[in-house]
Amino acid sequence: MLNLKERKLDTLYHFYIENGDKLTIEEIAEGIGVTPKTIFNRYHSREEMENELQIYWRQQIINEVNRKMEFCSNQVEKLIFFIDEILTAQKKAPFFFERELQLRRMFGEDPDPAFACAVQNIIDEDKDFDFFSSMVNPEIYSYYFVYVIFNVLSVNRNPQHIDFLLKPALTEAGFEILSDIDVERLLG
Repeated sequence: MLNLKERKLDTLYHFYIENGDKLTIEEIAEGIGVTPKTIFNRYHSREEMENELQIYWRQQIINEVNRKMEFCSNQVEKLIFFIDEILTAQKKAPFFFERELQLRRMFGEDPDPAFACAVQNIIDEDKDFDFFSSMVNPEIYSYYFVYVIFNVLSVNRNPQHIDFLLKPALTEAGFEILSDIDVERLLG
């Protein structure tokens, strides 16, 4: 259950998804049923508001991945769900996706480690190295993984890029699981 602050942010988030970012503060305030002063009392600037929304967008993706992961039987499937959720967000919430790309390019690094931490947690679950090679550094690989999703897969949804992304990190058992997944359907 969302607390009051989260409900307000959620309302604003969904308004942005439905109406885009080109509206004025006055139009946004009217759309969510508050005054412009209320928005500026919550957020000191439009940039601060959009930064909060960006953080919320990231958390929504991670929450959805976590929800879907309950139905996974291994970490390879979990990473595939992670890829799918980010690529789905590119279509469902293009403003936030494009803003994320801009933030990543502007800083030259990950502007927020939330996605990389989520990936690292998935890899770290494989304590016996059943699916991921013991030669893989989970922290470094998780940043690489997120980088490839945003900078390669979001531009060119070629199924071979999934192999390119995952194969170097997987054990033989992990690669067998990957080969059983219909990646073309995922990227379709």
